[in-house]
Amino acid sequence: EEEEEEEDKVKEKKDEEDQGEVGEKKEKKEKNQQAENPKSNEEDNNSGDGAQGDQKEEGDDDEDVSNLQIAWECLECARVIYETMSDKRSQLRRSEIHYELANLMFEAQIFDFAKNELLKCIELRKTWAAGTRDLVAAYYKLGATLSAMKDTKSALECFDKALEEIEFILSSPDTKPRLVKDMKGFKADVAQRRDMAIKEDKSDTTTSTTNTTSTSTTTAA
Repeated sequence: EEEEEEEDKVKEKKDEEDQGEVGEKKEKKEKNQQAENPKSNEEDNNSGDGAQGDQKEEGDDDEDVSNLQIAWECLECARVIYETMSDKRSQLRRSEIHYELANLMFEAQIFDFAKNELLKCIELRKTWAAGTRDLVAAYYKLGATLSAMKDTKSALECFDKALEEIEFILSSPDTKPRLVKDMKGFKADVAQRRDMAIKEDKSDTTTSTTNTTSTSTTTAA
């Protein structure tokens, strides 16, 4: 009996040693596979990071759309209210709302809508705010919008209108020194933006001509 017990112990010990060797070999094999395919492991990690990044970008886009929608709805509600009023203050407030709607659409690159809002703003300001900085700002913004729409001729006309309004303000004896300083700085900005629109138009024309020539040459060949 003692001999049988001794043999069982020896057998159990051998089984444990065999299992240990198998475990070590398996662990060693896994490490070798990881060492041979580091790129695969990295791609797995990156795919997870990429998915999280995509979800974050989608969330940011949704938030931007939501903020734009909220701002739009608030301004539209205010516009409807002020359209029911006819006093000067209300009409000036209407012009400000049209101007802010235009800014909102300009930032969203919805230029057609921005253009229409600015035209409404200018009509109101020509009646209720002639000879003011607000009218200059509306002409300037309309010029920038038309320039973005590649309507350079109309954009230049708006910039010229802005410059005319600035000269009118500067020539008035009632203009305060602080406004004179502001208008001189604004005049420089308008002139710079006007020159930029001309350069952009020339660049677009040159590019278009080059593309046309290249197409004609290819066709002839």
